[in-house]
Amino acid sequence: MENEGRKTISVLLVIVLVLAVAAAAFAIRYKTVPMDDKVLMVERWTGRAVFIYSDGSSNMVESGRSVRGPFLMPKTSSQYAGVQLRAKTRWRWGKAHYLFTAQPFGNELEKARKNRKAQFVIEMTDRDGFIIQTLRVPIYKMEPVFNGEGETTALEYRLSVSLCIQDFKDVKNWKVR
Repeated sequence: MENEGRKTISVLLVIVLVLAVAAAAFAIRYKTVPMDDKVLMVERWTGRAVFIYSDGSSNMVESGRSVRGPFLMPKTSSQYAGVQLRAKTRWRWGKAHYLFTAQPFGNELEKARKNRKAQFVIEMTDRDGFIIQTLRVPIYKMEPVFNGEGETTALEYRLSVSLCIQDFKDVKNWKVR
């Protein structure tokens, strides 16, 4: 009798261990990004992506190619407090990737880098002016860009945020405050 009890506990322990390993393998292999009524699940090894909707249905994401930001064409830079802020962006697998460059590097930016509260607030809007996304760029975290003589000429900041492809495509303008 005692052996049967130990066997049952051993079998249960093995089942729990197998389930834990399976859950860990799933977490390593897949990345999930929750969105309004769906979840984007990306397989890290192959790059394939699937939308899983709240009703249980699913949809493969059509293309693995990156999508360039629509606001790069009409407006790639914005002036704020004597500093020009340029933006480059791409969309890949449920995330918008941004590269912001601030220049010229002078007293204004040098002073702002010393203040941990100083930041650029960037509002991405659609064609009607509704805000799709607000980004905060802390100036003290911006990396210096050097010229050939080793002098700082600009500051750069990279940022990646979750954003569905339709919202990314709807961005038509951006402003800095």
